[in-house]
Parts: sequence; C-alpha cells; structure tokens
Amino acid sequence: MLFRSDPPLNRNRSLALRHTHDNALLADWRRAHPELASRAPGWVQQLVLAADAFVVRRGSGHSLLAGYPWFGDWGRDTMITLPGLTLATGRFDTALRVLRTFARFVDRGMLPNVFPGAGEAPEYNTVDAALWYLEAWRAYMDFTDDRAALARVAVRLTRLEPSASMV
Repeated sequence: MLFRSDPPLNRNRSLALRHTHDNALLADWRRAHPELASRAPGWVQQLVLAADAFVVRRGSGHSLLAGYPWFGDWGRDTMITLPGLTLATGRFDTALRVLRTFARFVDRGMLPNVFPGAGEAPEYNTVDAALWYLEAWRAYMDFTDDRAALARVAVRLTRLEPSASMV
C-alpha cells in the first residue's frame, strides 16, 4: 500500500492516514518475518518505515529511488536495493510491481540504467543491471515462490529482438 500523494488538508485526517499506512507496513513486515519481528529492537521498526521513503510511482508502475535524494530511479541501483527495501520489509507486492515495471523496458537482454522520464528514451549504459535484475527476481522467488508472476515476464526476459521502445 502506497501512501496517497494528495493527503487531505485536514491535519487530523492526514495524521490518521499516515498512522494507518505505517501500521500496515509494520503488519506486512511482522507477517513476513514473525520470528525476527518478535525479538527485534524498536529501531528496526523505524528502518522498516524508512524504507517506504524510497518507493515511488512510475507511471502506472512502481520503482525505487535507491540514490534518493541525489538521483532518480536507476535500473542497477533499484535492483540492488529491491531485496532490502521490499522483501526484507515484507512488501512482496511492491517488489513485484517494481519488477513488472522494469520488465517493460528489458531490451535484448539489457535493463536500462537510467530509467526514462516523461518523453525520454531509456539509457542502456550499464554492464550489470540485467544481472542485478535477475538476482532481484531470484530473491523475490526465494521469498514468495510466485511462479505465476515469473511465468508472465519470462517471455519478456528471454526476448532478444528490440522492444517497441527501441524501434
């Protein structure tokens, strides 16, 4: 669950929405890692909540701003941080949305390092972003065993001809 980008101007209502959002994030973490959550010190909960600051909407999909606030979502950095920001915090649905978002930009086995902004073309200028993408999928599968999700993107991941965005 992502926090609304347009919270109400009413302070009490905004605060209530924020508390609801934070409690949902912590509940996801506790469900995903019950043993760890039962013995973790309080500051770990703050890390779980802090991870939410790096999750953003990317058009109809989602991404991670791994280098926030210095730069936007980069393929390599996003995939390196995905396990810690989403899987370790129990946000499996967010991890899948990020993986699906980036799947649309896989081109001839490459993942863009610089993610395209509005009206921009992706920049395929990194050697290992695609490898980190596969590693992020492996980590996602370790946590979820969501074979259906992997099957839906497998064709895209193995396609070697140019994508529509490159033609």
